[in-house]
Amino acid sequence: MELLWETGRQFVLARYVASHQQLLFRSDKGMGGGSRVEVLFGPVQNMNLSCLVYEQFNIYLLPRGDLREYSGGLFGDPPASCKVYGIGGPEIRGLVVASGYTSVEDDGNYWERSSLLRFDS
Repeated sequence: MELLWETGRQFVLARYVASHQQLLFRSDKGMGGGSRVEVLFGPVQNMNLSCLVYEQFNIYLLPRGDLREYSGGLFGDPPASCKVYGIGGPEIRGLVVASGYTSVEDDGNYWERSSLLRFDS
């Protein structure tokens, strides 16, 4: 397991767009910082989230061979184009199988549009 990104902030699941395989997490102003931070995973092949609010939101890269173990046997082998991400604090509390992720920090408010979402309506 490799720590890719450590935030020290609280994040919430803000939006999942199944038709475009986009999973957006957001940390608003006052949730550990003075700005809004968004993290977008996509295209998402599988996910197993234990909660909607993550008090600690770190992103870990998990070995592809460990996906069955972390998912309790729920997922098979991920597509070759995907990576296996763990999210949570010191312990993994969610899994996302996706091609990648990106993040942005801005001065937006929680309910304003995301600059990361494609085909946002």
